[in-house]
Amino acid sequence: MEARIAGACSRLPALAACSIAAAASIGGTAFLAVLVKHDIPWIEFGWRHARFAEIRRLFRPAVAYMAFPVGQSLNMSGPQLALQYALGPYAVVVFTTARQVSRGALQMVQMVNSTFEPEITLAYGAKNIELTRTLHRRALPRGARVEIDAVAVLPS
Repeated sequence: MEARIAGACSRLPALAACSIAAAASIGGTAFLAVLVKHDIPWIEFGWRHARFAEIRRLFRPAVAYMAFPVGQSLNMSGPQLALQYALGPYAVVVFTTARQVSRGALQMVQMVNSTFEPEITLAYGAKNIELTRTLHRRALPRGARVEIDAVAVLPS
């Protein structure tokens, strides 16, 4: 949302556009906090119940979780940057078009994976390895079936 606001304000100086985007982000966060407090009255925001030991315990899994988007962005942008450097912009256009069409099937499989991911994470976090294996075994054939169907409709 902030990017759209900053884009709409692109005729403004950069500092003004960033200020508007920051204000929109802060306002949106406050609005969501009010909605959450309304829906879940017992929830408390703030640092009163925070414990440094808990933050320390969650730090490494949080950093590992944040590595996924970094890896994804490198996976998506890295080849384009290398191709741009080596062969120029025309090769990038051809490559990204072909890759986008071929990744349609991958996106469909990711949709299946995303539905199973939270449950597998909870089961693994609870050290319930049997449930983790069961969920994994159920996700694989569904993902494979979606992949086969998606590849079948791709243009040759």
